Amino acid sequence: MHIPPFIFARILAFIAGIVIYYFASHHSARTKKDRISSFLSLLARFVILMFLMKFVTKFPMVFEYPFALLAYPSGTFEFYLALLVILFIYRNEYKKTKDKGSFHYDMFLLAAGSSFFYYFTIITLYSEDVFIEIGLWFFLFVSSVIFKKYWHEILLVGIATASVLSIVVEVPAIMGIRVHMAFYLLLTMLLFILLIKKWRGSKWAQT
Repeated sequence: MHIPPFIFARILAFIAGIVIYYFASHHSARTKKDRISSFLSLLARFVILMFLMKFVTKFPMVFEYPFALLAYPSGTFEFYLALLVILFIYRNEYKKTKDKGSFHYDMFLLAAGSSFFYYFTIITLYSEDVFIEIGLWFFLFVSSVIFKKYWHEILLVGIATASVLSIVVEVPAIMGIRVHMAFYLLLTMLLFILLIKKWRGSKWAQT
């Protein structure tokens, strides 16, 4: 069975991200397993959502070329739609989690670690020019591990940097998926608002 190179890179990246998280986290083994289980559950549903969103964004092809649509790769707009839906699923996943302490941080660390290893794999195995992306994710991952208390601020700096790079250089991709400059600008504004709430003592600061 032939696995496309970028799919293979993503699989390796998620495995590496999970392994690094498991050994780097100071949680109990049970908590770490619960976090990894939640992450994999969210990841699986996100992948399914991206696949299903093809039938929304390419609806005219459903009746004309149904088999071609199945093989058609999901892209930017499928990513946006899947992301909107997964936010609600994430919220429910968080609500049903018994140990809510640092849940958001752990999910971010797993995602950041996996993203860094994805671009590391792309560079080492396929010699792709993705130095902007790997630099961003290296900063986000390593800084968040070292300065856990300030991971919200680190995330804002990383996203704001991506916004600036989108304007002056190129728009950084997310695990090989191209996004628009407006995506990073919107994220920057939302994170800034959340940080203001944190500084004012919002509940978000406790996560």
